[in-house]
Amino acid sequence: MNLNSKWIHIITFLACFIGAGVLILLFPELKKDQPTTLGTAGVFLTLYGVTFAIIELVRLKSASFLANKEARRVFDIATNLVTAREIIECQTKIEIAVEAIDEKRLIPSASLCSIVKLYSQVFHHEVGDDNSEHRKHRSIVQAYYISGQLPPKSSGNTKKALLGIAGHLAQLQGSTNNFAEHIK
Repeated sequence: MNLNSKWIHIITFLACFIGAGVLILLFPELKKDQPTTLGTAGVFLTLYGVTFAIIELVRLKSASFLANKEARRVFDIATNLVTAREIIECQTKIEIAVEAIDEKRLIPSASLCSIVKLYSQVFHHEVGDDNSEHRKHRSIVQAYYISGQLPPKSSGNTKKALLGIAGHLAQLQGSTNNFAEHIK
C-alpha cells in the first residue's frame, strides 16, 4: 500500500482493531476485569499511535525530499537565467568592441571592463587555470585595456580574443538556452 494514500490510516486502525479483537478472543484473560481491559485497549491504541507517527514521519521525509528537489530545480533555473543575461550582455559589449576595431576606433573602456568582468564571472573556473584558452583571451583583452588602448597595432590579437570569447559564450548559451528541457 502506498503510504501517501488517504486510506492508510484507516487501514492501520482497522488492522489494530481487528488484531485487538482476535487477541481478546484468543486470550480471554486480557478482558477479565476493567483495569486489564483498559490496559489492553491502551496497548492497542498506543500501537496504533506509534504506527500513525511512523507513517507520518515517512510521509514527511518524502515531502521534504521532494521539496528539496524542487528547490534545487528552481535554483538551477534561476542560475541559468542569470547566466543567460550575463552572456547576452557580454556578447553585446563584444559586438561594440569588434565594431570599434573594424572602424579603427578605440574600444570604449566601459565595454572592455564589462567584457572582462562578465567573461570572468561566467567562466570563473576556466580563467583560474593559467593554461586555459579562456585565460589567454581575457589576458589579451586586459592587455589592450591596460596599454592605453593603442589601436591598430594590437587590435588583430584583440579581435581574435574577442571572437574567441564570443565563441565560448555562444557555446555556453546554447547549453543554457536548453535549460527548459531539464525542467521536466
